[in-house]
Amino acid sequence: MTPITIDGLPVKYVTEYTYVGITFDFASSSMFRTHCTTKASAASGISGATFTLDSFVGTVPPSDGRQLYMARVDPHLIHGCEVIIDVDRAALNELEKVQRTFIRRMLHLSARSLLHPLHTETGLMPIKYRRIILAVGFLNSIFRLPPNCLAYVALMDSVSLAQTHYRDRQPSWVKDLVKVCGDLPEPVFVNVDDLPGCAPGLSILIERSAKNTLQASWDDSTKLVFRARGHDVSRRRLQPYLKLPDPRHRHAITQLLLCDHPLAVEQLRRRRLTTGRIERGQRLCRFCRTAVEDEVHALFGCSSSQRLLLARDLYLAHLFSQRPDTRAMFYTSPATAFVDFLVNHAETLPSFAAYVHEVFHIYDEAPMFLVT
Repeated sequence: MTPITIDGLPVKYVTEYTYVGITFDFASSSMFRTHCTTKASAASGISGATFTLDSFVGTVPPSDGRQLYMARVDPHLIHGCEVIIDVDRAALNELEKVQRTFIRRMLHLSARSLLHPLHTETGLMPIKYRRIILAVGFLNSIFRLPPNCLAYVALMDSVSLAQTHYRDRQPSWVKDLVKVCGDLPEPVFVNVDDLPGCAPGLSILIERSAKNTLQASWDDSTKLVFRARGHDVSRRRLQPYLKLPDPRHRHAITQLLLCDHPLAVEQLRRRRLTTGRIERGQRLCRFCRTAVEDEVHALFGCSSSQRLLLARDLYLAHLFSQRPDTRAMFYTSPATAFVDFLVNHAETLPSFAAYVHEVFHIYDEAPMFLVT
């Protein structure tokens, strides 16, 4: 092979090179996987360092954790997304894992908690959608350049490849963008033949796709019991209960609402015996041993623990004096609707969160009952 020289010096042939912060690995079937792995590792390290603050300053509130995420972790997870379209699922998985881990630690949820509430409750866009939206923003910025600009010419070449080599393996940035948008759970159509015309509206369509997909996950969930809250991730806001000042109460109400609590209905769902899965009807209350130990039973049903009864009586007495209208609601409305009311009203939320914390503490101190 004839050597290439610059000013008489030979240029080395390499299979991996970092240019303007982007690592290209030409020896791999996925040219940008090394880059994504590197950035995921950096983001993971910063994420871990962020939560070491707990041992020095106490628990980091979600409002502060969200700011730290956007300032320190998100820049690594979105790095290069303007040129790296996520057609490599394995590389994207690494970035998604870092985001999920950060949010779970921020909310004090386990590694087996549900995925979609991580985004609806915090207002943090799933990294998959965020990277596509930023890439579309880059696309629109190129369309505003003069036609003789190199970036504009390169884009037109990519559009031409997408139009003339639509079904073959000829690589094209535009083809990759069309693919990732079309592969979304709620697909977004990208018209290659009129890309300048459809590009300005793509960001709105992708945000709508994210919102509808997350809402569908709520509607279809068989685990979530209390769900009468708004879940518009495009509003970029924390749910009000995540702003409670007492971390113990905040963690308890979060675990209750997102079904990641210490009660048997959830904990025994995750356990396997030699005989197989523990069915819901066998996840009995550790106190009464007759009813399923679920959220409603623990909060308002079980009468076999004196500590539980005392805590419930004290809480309800306080609630009824604070909000007399809740007395009739407690006796006539479904328990799930009653809880949703308490969570969705700023006046009743703090005391209810404190009560949930106390109930979980009482249950935690007794061994779980296993049907033999």
